[in-house]
Amino acid sequence: MPCKEGFAMVDENKLCVFTGYGDLDEAAVADHLSHIIQFPTIADRDLEAMDIGPFLGLRGYLEKTYPLVHQNCEREIIAGASMLYRWPGSGKGGKKPILLMAHQDVVPVTPGTEEDWQHPAFDGVIADGHVWGRGAIDMKNMLCAEFEAMEYLMQRGFTPDRDVYLALGHDEEVGGSGAVATAQHLLEQGVEIDFIMDEGGKPAHGEDFGASDVLVATISVFEKGYCDLQLISRSPGGHSNRPGKTTALGELAKAIVALEASPMPAELPEPFVRFYSLMGPYLDDPRMRELCTDLPNRMEEFIALLEETPQGNAMVRTTTAVTQAWGSPVNNVLPQKAVAGVNFRLNPRDTVASLLEHVRKAIHNDAIELRVVEAREASRVSPTDTPAYALIEEVMHEFYPELIVASNGLLGGTDSRKYECVCDNIYRFYPFFDTSKYRASLHGTNERISVSDLVRGTRIMIRIIEKACQ
Repeated sequence: MPCKEGFAMVDENKLCVFTGYGDLDEAAVADHLSHIIQFPTIADRDLEAMDIGPFLGLRGYLEKTYPLVHQNCEREIIAGASMLYRWPGSGKGGKKPILLMAHQDVVPVTPGTEEDWQHPAFDGVIADGHVWGRGAIDMKNMLCAEFEAMEYLMQRGFTPDRDVYLALGHDEEVGGSGAVATAQHLLEQGVEIDFIMDEGGKPAHGEDFGASDVLVATISVFEKGYCDLQLISRSPGGHSNRPGKTTALGELAKAIVALEASPMPAELPEPFVRFYSLMGPYLDDPRMRELCTDLPNRMEEFIALLEETPQGNAMVRTTTAVTQAWGSPVNNVLPQKAVAGVNFRLNPRDTVASLLEHVRKAIHNDAIELRVVEAREASRVSPTDTPAYALIEEVMHEFYPELIVASNGLLGGTDSRKYECVCDNIYRFYPFFDTSKYRASLHGTNERISVSDLVRGTRIMIRIIEKACQ
């Protein structure tokens, strides 16, 4: 059977692969991302202290570069610098709107590392087949692809059959107050979103997951929670030449040792169960491959195997990371107050309340105070049996027919969780393939994206919007 229009037959397997959007101006896409990177949109938790100039500059550049988007969309500025676009649909299908996300802000360059960059972090240099600079993969590439996709479709007279929203936070890297305000605005307007697409899972080479012979696309359907907890120990203090049997810092050290010796209970979240059920036959490790053939009955063995690596351990439990400790300001004074900082990343089964209960039991010392500095619960787990999930999967198979698409969870955090008040179907998916090669540059040095992958990701974004809205 011949392929339908826009597809072509490839290789001996007679697979129909999507070949559309051949007239997309690839050089222009790369040039646009280059200019977008040149605005150093570094966020600050204090909006009044933030340099708003680069955000205003970026806003003006987007207006000039994507004129049809700004002619055809309504735009609102929220919380000072976040932006919400609405591309009105025809309403023919009676479908709820979709919401695409990206964030404008980037992390700063670590002081002292500026000379380590092959090209300056905010010059947006195009060289060696890549666009270089802060934000190239986190996540001005997504922002660029979304604008390119909308402008491209508008140039060809496409009208979506439902509203398309584009939400661009300004402070995702420092808490996401812009996303909170934008979600609340949509809630107050009575807007219900069918599905959301934000950063998270992505297509990648299988070796990233221990399966070197396949390609894998992960769609993250939840993200772990977060808790910064302080353990505080107090004592009368005094001169260090007359110490008691222990000190505030000594008591704190005992609590830290006890806490590390008592990890939270392990359980593999259901999205990871589905992931390994699909991936099992392709895994390189023969032990894991064998266990995946009977995963429901050998789950304890499988979890024990995952616990052997930091990545696997983070999948199966709420993690405990002691990251800070301090006591007396000088060496010859007994501390009156000693403090340890512990960072936890919560699996969906756990809550902040259950975590605190666990910590209290583990340290077994009521004299030590527990103080929550910052916390958020794990997100809800989005369903995988929805038309939206199937749409992303179908599009990825069009571009990469041999790809395995599987759900998983995100160990970090995104702005998307803040939209749970208006949407049940949140899919953290990022259509850029080569970024797995540059993981070390994420929030690090020499951040970059290949031009070919930027363009391919843009074509995927066009296809997702087109298929979701026709």
